[in-house]
Amino acid sequence: MQNTGHSNRVLIMGSGNVGLATGQMLLRKNFRVWFKDNNQKSVNNLIAKKLNVYENGFESCLFGYIFICVPTPTIKNEMSTEYLMDALSVVSKIVNQGGNGPVIVVRSTILPGTMDKTVIPFFKRNVSHKNYGICYYPAFMRERRGLRDELKPWVSVIACDSKSTKARMSSILRGSGGICFVVKFREAELIKYGSNLFNALKISYFNQIFLYARTMNINGKKVAMAIAKAAEGNWNPDYGIKPGYPFDGKCLPKDLLAFITFLDKTKIGDSSLLKSILKINHSVQLAF
Repeated sequence: MQNTGHSNRVLIMGSGNVGLATGQMLLRKNFRVWFKDNNQKSVNNLIAKKLNVYENGFESCLFGYIFICVPTPTIKNEMSTEYLMDALSVVSKIVNQGGNGPVIVVRSTILPGTMDKTVIPFFKRNVSHKNYGICYYPAFMRERRGLRDELKPWVSVIACDSKSTKARMSSILRGSGGICFVVKFREAELIKYGSNLFNALKISYFNQIFLYARTMNINGKKVAMAIAKAAEGNWNPDYGIKPGYPFDGKCLPKDLLAFITFLDKTKIGDSSLLKSILKINHSVQLAF
């Protein structure tokens, strides 16, 4: 996959939190970056920041990397690929301009199977050559600290269609620090969704504990702070992540059952979250 003269030229499709932070990070690494966004408010924001914006004519330009950072909103409880498909259509036209061999990097949050079933087949159908690479590089960043997290990520996850694409991505990741996981497309997609699901679960768990505490006239904030330090699952990243092993032992099963019964008898709070934990553990016991 040859790419000379324009190898450090980057196009960012979508300039929301992820796209803007991605572009600014690449500028710090001496890439030449242009942004493309259909939202005029976003375009005005880019111009105000004195960033390069393509409004027309960019389809005929050559790029070393094209980052797709468009939103994938949930509509009627399902992931919408409307913006993603629009971006893929535009990118395919760019890639068809002379076969310049860019790496197409998807950063949008997408469900497992999207790269294999949607993105890759789309380019195979709509690009007249194979002189390009495809990578899924999900974003792990906080909304208000996007650039900081991009410059110093705690983790990076990439999935590439070839060794040459992986080699090209090394210039993007070089000097970033943190742990880098090189995985398959579906693994990367599930890692991204799984991380968000874990955060939602943890927040919900501590909110539930706070509700229990409030009903019992206990200081829920102090309880939550102490649990965060006392529970090994909070401070040991390797705790509980071995797949196929249900929790067992002298404490966890008996304490979970006892607290569920306590909640149901006293009507102090909802026990559905804890019952779902018990159900999952039982399912794992049966499966393995």
